[in-house]
Amino acid sequence: MQTVYPKRKEENNMKRFYAVLAAIVVAFCFTACKEPDPPQADGFLLEGYSIVYDAENDLMYNAAKRLQTAIKGAYNATAMLKPDTQGAAGKEIVLGDTDRGALSEGLLLRDFKVDVSKNGGIAIGGGQPAAVSDGVDDFIEKFLGTAHAFTESDSYVFRYDYAFRSISINGEDILDYTVVYSEASAAGGKIAADLSEKIADKMGVLLDMRDVAQSDGGKEIRIGVGDETGNPVFSDYDYALYADGDDLVLNATEKALAATDAGEQLLALFDGDAADGVLNVSVSTEFTVREGAKYSMEFVSARRSAVVREGVNLYEFHYKNKSGKPVIVYAAEIKADSGCTFAAGTVNDGYEIGNNLSQSVLGMAKSAQANGKNVVCAVNSGFFAISGDQHQEGVIVKDGKVLYQGSGVYAREWWGLTKSGEIVFGEYYDLYVNGNPKEGFRDDLMQATAGNHLLWKDGEKVKIEDPDTALLNANPRSCFLTRENGDAVIFVADGRYSGSAGLTMEETQEIAMRMGAYNALNLDGGGSSTLVMPTGASNALQVVNKPLGNAGVEANLRKVADSILVLVK
Repeated sequence: MQTVYPKRKEENNMKRFYAVLAAIVVAFCFTACKEPDPPQADGFLLEGYSIVYDAENDLMYNAAKRLQTAIKGAYNATAMLKPDTQGAAGKEIVLGDTDRGALSEGLLLRDFKVDVSKNGGIAIGGGQPAAVSDGVDDFIEKFLGTAHAFTESDSYVFRYDYAFRSISINGEDILDYTVVYSEASAAGGKIAADLSEKIADKMGVLLDMRDVAQSDGGKEIRIGVGDETGNPVFSDYDYALYADGDDLVLNATEKALAATDAGEQLLALFDGDAADGVLNVSVSTEFTVREGAKYSMEFVSARRSAVVREGVNLYEFHYKNKSGKPVIVYAAEIKADSGCTFAAGTVNDGYEIGNNLSQSVLGMAKSAQANGKNVVCAVNSGFFAISGDQHQEGVIVKDGKVLYQGSGVYAREWWGLTKSGEIVFGEYYDLYVNGNPKEGFRDDLMQATAGNHLLWKDGEKVKIEDPDTALLNANPRSCFLTRENGDAVIFVADGRYSGSAGLTMEETQEIAMRMGAYNALNLDGGGSSTLVMPTGASNALQVVNKPLGNAGVEANLRKVADSILVLVK
């Protein structure tokens, strides 16, 4: 019988074979399926980092969040977000200007840079937060598609290609300029912001902007705040764009800034062609008013001839009428915040009228001054019986005392200062309760004098009619007006001589509007038109215009029944 031996040795060998094979397969699968190790090149990985950002800037927080997400995707590592209010600790990626320091130095607004230091620090800076945000996105695109190992050689700077390398205004570097406007002016603020944005877009810099109250007297781009010389633009339809010394000036009222193309013309100066990246803006020093409305009077020139006190200015305007004849207008501007008030001027500053009592405007101003009143301006006011007893034809109220209620025969229009300090204008019958003389004279007036014809009332043009057409013709004129903002203007137009032809009533209405009238009253004119202010080296009261072409000395001045005085409170 044949003996059969078990195949134990062969079976054991097979088991060993399969075990080894299984081990090889497992090892292969483990090697093939596991995530590859990050490259260990000469550099550092973004593992264990914090991202530092400006705690008060939402744009920087959002950029930090995007960077955090990109690091997670590239390294499977979580970068902690750290506001810059937390102290520095560990490895950090710093975004923009933070409490750690400024990263914007040397960069224009759209420029950004990435700094990689050998000790493992990374900083992404920009000329402004938006540029830092762009820099973060560029950094992510360049480096974080994979687990990049960083070295110092990864540092770089991006420079935006701006239209201009530099801008000059009449040869002066725009970087030396400050944009000055009034924070109370919405239109001025918008133009200032638009200009700043344009310079930023064209050149990559932000100009300093400030309210006129913080003006430091340096080189300025002045928007709607006048100039240092005092050139006047009062009409809501006009503006002037010119250089005043080193300053670039857009001279206009708030309404003109909003309603005209003044802002567009200022911005257009910076649209020129640049030679080799340098834009030279040339601006004329000639003060010329750009008229936004069709006027009968052609503007020739204007200047501020005196500053009597802060908020009280004297101006001289030159125009040509339709016939080409010259007209000179002298205007006293009394700002609402000048600390001045208005009063009725009378003979010897007293309370007696008529009875052949009359005195020149200069004499009335000097009499008030002798009584201790600080007179900064005076002008003739009401019509009177020049060939009779010198009595007023219209109302006169002085210091709350009604000296004369006026006459319904003449029905002269008037201005008044109420007990509450408001300047009011009205028709003759507005002097009475409910417009009815039978119900009594109004009791709220402290001062009042008359004129002849309201020209503007509450911003509306008043239709002018007069049976005495001679009063509508060209004559020397006096006018008292107030602006909606509380400023007042008193102006006199010389006439009846070759140097100045005077104004028609319609032209007076137009000039009042160009002075900014909200309310305006035509006063007595002709030889009575006299404007007095303290001017010259002596600062003594004197006549600033030329009544009927004559020098303003006492002997040449017509005596009148009353006047309007501007007094320091």
